[in-house]
This record gives sequence, structure tokens and C-alpha cells, in this order.
Amino acid sequence: MKSILINKKSIAALTFVAAAAFACKTTQSSKILEADDLYDAGVSMQEVEQAMKVVGANNANNQGFCAQACHGGSNWHEVTQNEIVTKWLPSTQKMNTCFEDAEDAKARIACFQKDGEYTTDSIKSLGVFRAGAKTAFFKSMFEEVYPDEAEGQQKFTEMLAGGGAVPKAPMPVPDENLEGPSLSENQFTNLINVMTDPRAEEKINNFFGEVVATNEVCSPNATPELKTHVSKMMVNGWGARLLTQDYNKFYGCEYRKRDFTGKTYKDILELPVTKCFQNPNDEKLSHVFSAWEKEMSDTWDQVVDEKGQVISQNINILSDLGGCLTTFWMRSSPDGRYVGNGSRGGDCELAEGSSGFITDLKYQKHIGVNAPYDPGFMPDNSGFTFIAGSAAHFCSMEALNPGARSADTVPDFFRIEAGKYCGNGKLGVYQHIGASVDPAKPQYTVVRSNNYANDDGGSAGYKLDPSVQKFAKAASDVELYKMCNKSQCSNPENQGIAVDVNGDGKESAYGISDSFLITIPYEGDFGITPSSELLTSRIAKKDGESQVGYSLRSYDIANKTSKDVGTVCMRGGKASVSFNERYLVTHHFTDDQTYKVKGPDGKVYERSDWTEFNKSISQNKFTGPEDPEFRKYVENSANIWIADVLTGKSYRLTFMKPGQFALYPHFRADGLMYFLVRDYNQNKHFVVVTDAALQIELNQNNMH
Repeated sequence: MKSILINKKSIAALTFVAAAAFACKTTQSSKILEADDLYDAGVSMQEVEQAMKVVGANNANNQGFCAQACHGGSNWHEVTQNEIVTKWLPSTQKMNTCFEDAEDAKARIACFQKDGEYTTDSIKSLGVFRAGAKTAFFKSMFEEVYPDEAEGQQKFTEMLAGGGAVPKAPMPVPDENLEGPSLSENQFTNLINVMTDPRAEEKINNFFGEVVATNEVCSPNATPELKTHVSKMMVNGWGARLLTQDYNKFYGCEYRKRDFTGKTYKDILELPVTKCFQNPNDEKLSHVFSAWEKEMSDTWDQVVDEKGQVISQNINILSDLGGCLTTFWMRSSPDGRYVGNGSRGGDCELAEGSSGFITDLKYQKHIGVNAPYDPGFMPDNSGFTFIAGSAAHFCSMEALNPGARSADTVPDFFRIEAGKYCGNGKLGVYQHIGASVDPAKPQYTVVRSNNYANDDGGSAGYKLDPSVQKFAKAASDVELYKMCNKSQCSNPENQGIAVDVNGDGKESAYGISDSFLITIPYEGDFGITPSSELLTSRIAKKDGESQVGYSLRSYDIANKTSKDVGTVCMRGGKASVSFNERYLVTHHFTDDQTYKVKGPDGKVYERSDWTEFNKSISQNKFTGPEDPEFRKYVENSANIWIADVLTGKSYRLTFMKPGQFALYPHFRADGLMYFLVRDYNQNKHFVVVTDAALQIELNQNNMH
């Protein structure tokens, strides 16, 4: 096998900065990576185990190594078998081939550049080679190509920064300042040995162990308890309450004041859905346009239900986010005015240091925040949350007012006015928040779990529904926290919740309890309904290969128990629930797989994307999953799906063109639904709204 040319010099002779302290307990070595180290094809299972442990993987017995410490921050996700085998292994081996074929160091560096630049995607293409960024393997490349020490240091830093847009990777990698966790030379050598072994996939799968395959068929279910709950939420949930209290605050809509007291849902169903985003005289809506008006979006609303009936909906594009590109999920305030996103840069203006932003749609202005992902808004429209520094921060909506900030964009957002409006949480990433609808119990419930699957919406090149392998185990847990704002923490219901969350004697804007753990086997990607009374999750097949559907559960924090109250049969990513808690929405990446669902007649039916698409196409039907025209969509589009939790019916709500991804759907309190569109044909991201759920509800008008 062809050798990689590495200068055999001692670490001491290298002109670059020395490696920082390692996050894991390792023994540093001055050994230089050599070709023989890389290409020994006979790696042992002991070496495989060492390599898997150093990147934070857990084996079949759930035994890990340095796990979170190796991921550059607390509460980072564990590494799954699927992630290693389907993402890291192919990219690592592809990069290894490029390195092998390269004639010199300059050509090797070109392997992980795009048009001569270090971009997010080009650095990610390194696979696990990226974990050795501070080792002699990379340093010697730059030393050879850039003899001038200062220039070499600058180029090396540019590579680590990846153009300023590379998020922390789920493996030990240094940041752009060469700080943070890193692998030793020996650890990196062993890791590459394993990942480039001819039998790597087989040996890695052996490390994780075999699981018993099962063939679960999804059966939609709505218990009497769930039906009672939905009936209550339709007239007493946060949607009804905000339409009563704040009817005139909903962005882009004209609502009249209403009284829900003593009414049935049928009495108050007639929401004025046609009066949203329809006023041509409102200059604040001049940037809004209907999807069917533009060639880029003229197919989006061409969908039908399972009976072939057209689903009537109004889809409007609210913003192109001023050219900003986003990362991970988008969420909006219950009144629809604000949307939060992580930032991937783009052709837009954000304050220096901003890693995320909140857009005021009313004025099309961005508020920069030093938080890269996981935005969320409190269902009572009182506040919002974001992840900053690997921990959840919670802020009141007052923090978005210009008077609370020194400018429209503040990088150090969560320290404004010494925490007057914000508070640091004790919990980590992937937080979802619900608010009690009981006035006697003014409290929020926050849910998170390590049992989740990353879904960046195809930005990293993985354009399939996120894996369920992480939570395909009996030991899957969900974390629950009680939370209150400072003015409500004195309520007896909130006894024991400390406002001094940092232990420094200073009050935070919010208090949060210690965590409560509930074990829910074979489920993960947990969310919570707006009322905080139900949990949502994705259900995994026990073999970890695919998703069964979605679960809705009631729960008891005090007794650490939960109860299954409903099952929804769809595939997709993270789920959100409407404010009347009748509809569950998600996004699904187009694939060529079949999905089995049990019908009301007890028979098992197969569903697939190509047959589903044929419902929406009047001519030139796809002939099958291998039809060349259908293949243009496979792993190259994503659509929004909605399910009625009472009837079990599910519908596809969009028909996106190839290269377009409809992602992260969620509801406003009035029943309108927002979602994000990443259009890779234009390299633009859009905020989109549809009234589909309201139209479906008006047409069927059936309570159970």
C-alpha cells in the first residue's frame, strides 16, 4: 500500500504551538505518525475497543470511557454505532484514499480544501482525521508547505477554524485557538489504524455487539385519556388562552377578541385563517409572498390526503433571513413575531461573535446572540431559551426589547444587565419547555435527554432521517426539570427550586430544580407539549435500524413514572405539537424505503415516499423506487408531515423540489405553522408559514 510522506522529526522540533492539556486521561507520546502505523491491516479487537472508547462510544453493555469529556463540553452527545459506521467511516476512508494518492504535502492539504479554502464542509470531510488536528500528522504538512513560521501558523489556524463556521465536532478536536481537548499521538494513530482497516466496519460492529432484530409494525392509537386531554386543551390550552388575552399581538393576522368560557370546541373553531398575511396596505408585510407566486415554490402546496383529496392550504414565505444561513432547528415565539436560529454564516450581517440570532419578522431585523443552537420559546409567550456554552440559558421576552440591550445585536447576550432578564440553566443541550395551564401552579417543565439524534437538516451532508440507534435500548432515560421565573418561585408549588442556580449568592431571572429521571425504554428525541402535561418521543425498533413511530406519554415526576397514551405512525425527525395539542408535526427526508402501518381494519399496509408522491402528481407517475425521476428526490429533499393524534391520520403537507428541504415545523399559538426551508439550489434559507392544520380542522370538524 502506498505510504503517506510524513517528515520524521521530533515533536520538539516542530515550530507550531504545543498541544494543550488533554480532556481524557492519556499518556502523551513524542512518537511521529508513520505510514506503517497507519496501514497495518491487522488491528486487534483490543485496538478497536481503545479507538471506540476514545471517541466516546458506548459498547453493547453501555460501558463508556471519557464520553462527554472527550466531546469538548459537558452534556455533549454520546457517539453511536450508526454515526461511526455511516458517517465517520466512509468520510475517513475517502480522505485516506486522497492522502494516499497525493504526491506531496500541498496535495494532501488540498484534499480537505474547497476551492482553496477551509470551509465547514471541507473540514468535516476529514472524518476522524480531524481529531488529529494538533498532532504531527497535520503539523508536518503545514511546516513543509509553509516554511515561514508565521504564515504556517496563520494557515494552520484557518484550517482549525474552518472559515469560522465549524461547530464543535462530536470527537476530541481543538478549537481555532488550539485550546480544548485533543488526542495524543498514540490515540490518533490507533484511531486511524482502526478506521482504515479493510475490515473496519465488521470490527466496529462487533465492538457494539449484536442486537436482536424485531419487525414492529406501527399501530396508531389514541386512548380515552388522550382524547380527554385534547378536548381540554382545545378550549383551555395556551392557544385558547393567548387568543383571548393577546388576540391583537399575533404577527401578520387580524383576530377579534373572543371568550372561550363555557364553549365547546365546535363553537369557536371558526378562526379567521384568510386574514393572515393578506393585507397589501400593511408595509410591514411587503416582503411576504405566497409560495405559488414564485417558480422556486410553486409545487410546495400540491399535496393530497390518503383519499386523494387536495389539502387546501395557504403557504406564505415570510423571510429569506436576509441571506443568513442556519444550523440545526428553528423555533418561533407563540405570537409568530420572533424566530430563533443557530448561524452558519452566509451573506448577512450579524454582530461579531454571534453564533446564533433571533429574527424580528415584523421589522426583518436580526438580534445576534452568542448561542449556536437549540432555540425555543415558552408557550405562554413570556420568554425563550437557547444553548450557549453547552448549557441552556433562559430569558424573558423583555430581553428582546431595544431598551434592554445596548444595540440590536449583542454577542454577549445572556449577560445583559447582569442577568436581569436571563438565567443560566444547570442542564445541557436539547432542551424543550412546556408551561402549566393551571394558574395555581405557575411553573415550567423542561425536558432533555442524552438519548437524542443529531439532525442538522442535511447541512453536514447526511440527508436521511436521524438514527434511532442511540435510544434503541432498555435503559433509555429522559430528564425532567421544574422551573419558575423569579416572581413565581415563591409559590408553594415551587418550593425547593433555587433561584441562585450558580451558587454564588446572586439571583437568576429563573430558578430550576435538580433533574428527575424517568426510564422509557426504546424511546428518545424527547419533547414536551405546550401545556407540559405530555411528553413526545420517537420510538425505535429494538434492532436500532429504523423508527416505529411517535409516542405521547403522560408522566408523574414525583413517582418517576410515565404512561403511554397515544401512538402516531409517521417517520421523521424531532416532533412538535400544536397548542391545542391535537396535531403532531415533523419533517421527513425523502428515501426509497417502505414503512409498515396497521390500518383500522387490522391489515398491515406498506407506505413509501414514491407512492406518496404519486398522489400529488397528476401525470408522469413514478414507476417505482428506482425510477430515475424519483431518484432526483431521494436524499435530496425533505417534506413536512402532520398527524391528527385523535384519528391517527397523517398527511404530507409539502412537495419540495429536488435540492429543497422543508425542516423543523412547529406551531404558533393560533394554529398557524412555521417551518424552515433550506434551498441548496439558491443557497438561501427561508421562514415559511402554512395554515394547513387550521384548514384540515375546519374541513373535518370532528371531535372524538
